[in-house]
Amino acid sequence: MLTSNASRADEWSDTDIKREAAYLALHITDYAQTRTIAINPDRLYEQNNILGLHPSVGQVERYFLLTGIAHVAVAHLLPADWRRDFQMFTIGIEFGAVSHNFSVGISATF
Repeated sequence: MLTSNASRADEWSDTDIKREAAYLALHITDYAQTRTIAINPDRLYEQNNILGLHPSVGQVERYFLLTGIAHVAVAHLLPADWRRDFQMFTIGIEFGAVSHNFSVGISATF
């Protein structure tokens, strides 16, 4: 029988799960706000350089789906202490983006 010495991802704690849920809630809110921007190109523009100033709704949907999946995958692969730091850092980024959008009047449209 073959055995592997390859390391496995650290188990997720309840706190890890809560942090990931918080990130995803902010990510979904950011998606909805960015969707609002895409629906209103005549009066709003996007500041995410990857999406460009006036992304289509389809581009917004693909971007947020892929980056949401990627976030969960990266968090899963990281050791527990790095996972915590990664989650906290990205929660801060998303919180900043969502807060800024709300402060300039961008609503979340689903």
